[in-house]
This record gives sequence, C-alpha cells and structure tokens, in this order.
Amino acid sequence: MSNAVKTSNINHHFSLSIKSPYIFGSFSVMFAAIVSLSVALYFSVRTYNIQADNDLKYRYVKMKGETTPEQLVELENIFGPNRDNERIRLIREDVEAYEEAVQRQAALTEQARMKEQAARELDSKVKSIKDKSITDEPKK
Repeated sequence: MSNAVKTSNINHHFSLSIKSPYIFGSFSVMFAAIVSLSVALYFSVRTYNIQADNDLKYRYVKMKGETTPEQLVELENIFGPNRDNERIRLIREDVEAYEEAVQRQAALTEQARMKEQAARELDSKVKSIKDKSITDEPKK
C-alpha cells in the first residue's frame, strides 16, 4: 500500500452583493452604530464645552472678587446666545495671567516667611553665643 496522501483542490468563493440579505443587514447595523456613536460623541463634546465655559466663568468671577447681577448677565450673554469668542479668549488670557500672578505671589510670600524664620533662628543663635561668658566652662 502506498502512504501517499491524496489532496483535494477545494476553492471557496465569497461574493459580496448588496442583494444578499446578510450584507444589507450588516451594513444597516453598522450605519446605525456609526450614527448613534456620532450623536453620543457630539453630546459628550458639547457637555465638555459647557463645563469648560462654566469653569472659566467661575474663575473670572473669582478673579473679579465681587460681581453685580448685571455683570453676570453680560457674562452669560458672552458665553451664551451672543457668543463672542474673541472676548472669551481675552477673558481666558486675563484669568490665566491673574492665576499665574497669584501663584508667583504665594511662592514669594512663602520664601519670605521661610527667610524670616531662618533670620530669627540665626538671631537667637547669635544672642546665645554673645551672652556666653569667657569664663564658662567648655562642654565635654
């Protein structure tokens, strides 16, 4: 007997035709998924933009300190129905410059506090050394 393996030649043919119900259904499902994901992405980006605007408005009001109702209405108009992107850009630049200045001021104040504390410690050490008498016995 021969140990030869007989191979068969099998050809598979796949055809993509819009007439096939499976292809049409698959494309319909994919299209519906793309549309629904696009709508979800639109609303999530819109929500993010609203939150970013609210954050900037809060930071602006905090920078100003006190705000009148008229100023709040004007601020809402700038960010809302009469959106003025140029004024929003200027507000953002002002707020960022203010916050940076406040951070620098806080860092400088902390440095000054630490230097003052070090100066007091050195004054105390100088006073204790100065008050020592020559006749004091050296420490062993």
